[in-house]
Amino acid sequence: MLTVAVTITNTGDRTGDEVIMCYVIPGADVNLPQRPVKALYDFQRASNIVAGAARTLRFNITRDDLLLANEGGDMVSTPGLYGLSYENGAGQGASLQVRLVGEMTVVAPFPKP
Repeated sequence: MLTVAVTITNTGDRTGDEVIMCYVIPGADVNLPQRPVKALYDFQRASNIVAGAARTLRFNITRDDLLLANEGGDMVSTPGLYGLSYENGAGQGASLQVRLVGEMTVVAPFPKP
């Protein structure tokens, strides 16, 4: 598990809320013919941030948050470079990259009738 800390600061002159949305962005080297452009894996709301104050939010990301569906619907762990993006609704954000290593592994097979 990886924990990412994101600090947000209220630069306005009023108390406000902020929602941070967390996305996984599979890189070009993730070997699946069809993959999402980006996928939401978590979000958090920070409420009542007074003017000038900062708040730190912590997000945990696990291997399961990086699972993708293959052509058969199986959820697979696929090695490659993944971007993690932390964004608010105003287009501001921060990002980092993580590399998943190993072999492609079926973690949760698609149910068969």
